[in-house]
Amino acid sequence: MQDPMTSGSPRNILLVLDRSRAWRWPVWLADALAKDGHAVTFKFVDTQAPLPSSVRLLMQLERLLFAMPADAASALLDDAAIAALPRAGAQTRYDLAIDVTGRAENLNADRVVRPVFDDIAGDLGAIEAVLERRGPRLGLADSEAGFQAIGRCALEHPEIFARSLDGVFSRMAGLLLRAARSSDRAVSSAGAHAQPKPAGIAATRSLSFFAGSLASKASARLNKLLGQAPRWYVAWQRGGRDTLDIAWQDFTPLPDGGTRYFADPFVLVRGDVAHVFCEEVPFATGKGVISHFTIDAEGRSEPRPVLERPYHLSYPFVFERDGEVWMIPESSSNRTVELYRAERFPDRWVKEADLLDGVLADDATLVEHGGKLWMFASVRDWPQASSWEALGLFHADALEGPWQAHAGNPVLLDPAAARPAGAMFQHDGTLIRPAQDCRDGYGAGLAFARVDRLDEQGFAQTVVGHVAPRTRKTKGLHTYNRAGGVEVIDLYGIG
Repeated sequence: MQDPMTSGSPRNILLVLDRSRAWRWPVWLADALAKDGHAVTFKFVDTQAPLPSSVRLLMQLERLLFAMPADAASALLDDAAIAALPRAGAQTRYDLAIDVTGRAENLNADRVVRPVFDDIAGDLGAIEAVLERRGPRLGLADSEAGFQAIGRCALEHPEIFARSLDGVFSRMAGLLLRAARSSDRAVSSAGAHAQPKPAGIAATRSLSFFAGSLASKASARLNKLLGQAPRWYVAWQRGGRDTLDIAWQDFTPLPDGGTRYFADPFVLVRGDVAHVFCEEVPFATGKGVISHFTIDAEGRSEPRPVLERPYHLSYPFVFERDGEVWMIPESSSNRTVELYRAERFPDRWVKEADLLDGVLADDATLVEHGGKLWMFASVRDWPQASSWEALGLFHADALEGPWQAHAGNPVLLDPAAARPAGAMFQHDGTLIRPAQDCRDGYGAGLAFARVDRLDEQGFAQTVVGHVAPRTRKTKGLHTYNRAGGVEVIDLYGIG
């Protein structure tokens, strides 16, 4: 017996999006319809209702602070993703148009369905409701069946705007999929009534006033988030302690000005000056660069960027070898592990080689052991796999390679002590590797693991220490490095 929800012959379906805010969730809807056998194409229109910049910035900041996925329902498509979508033909007649904007006119379709949030066709009603920390009423405006009131959406995390919007949009995607699959286009028991007018046409609320209201509400949440939300920050301490106990409460935090965060610090000491390299992420861009500052007897310098690429950089593993200073920053978003040399230390770096290419390897960390160079990294086969749990090893006879994967990769599958968290060091005659303890979430704590075996046939380690900061202000720690009596860490919390 054929499923009535997917019955009927293949149809031509049009999805109408606003180019100024092309969400990802309609692409998920299109993929589901295409799997049903329908021909789905896209049309982009200008509704004169761009997303306020404060809303965009709020979403970017939340995704950074709360480690949210980049491919969520409320993520905005970039130009390349938009260009890759199949476009509508000028003369094509469509069986169904799904107008996500709620405002498109003169659609060449037999039936038009629009999402409705709080009696407003299009997404503006959803944005307003979620900014006010309440679940919007959901409905569908159907050109044939009238208006169908469905119910109210729940917000599991009302304090996080982007995550709440993900839930609302995901639920609406399911309702639209059901409507598109429906053969009888039945209206719910709530009844049908006149189709609501798109936002901006209603007499009591002009589009400019509505956009200004959204911008004001987003700005209020943004200011609160910038002022109160936990974030990563770098801290340091001078001393000479040879211990696996980190007195993190005694470290001095690096100010970030409230417009960026710092993380992943590494330290290299030259003379009486400690050079600290770290990840810097401006909230305005969300893209990491490598920055540098110094610590000496007079204090510290202001951090400034020294390495930037078109893609995100972090975890600047910096080291000296063969009379040169080298850096391996994390560049997993480019699917590479890249080697840089200081042409002029500390602010001019040139790329020397791709040590690994076409891989998802995070936080690459090198050590020389048993006559070979070893690279430790968190590895993934697929982008959606977690980067917290799998440790991969690679080995080479020379820094530039060639680098070979360990036959047993991943050699460890354990969120408690797999992902690297800093340079390895000797302690009591043994090799110690800092590792991230992600059992309670990303960046929740640090583990110190003694390397018991490291060769081409196997790997073994034993966790010999833990650090897990837990105070009202401090919630986690995930990088530790030391050199020349200077310790550097990063902490998650209120700096």
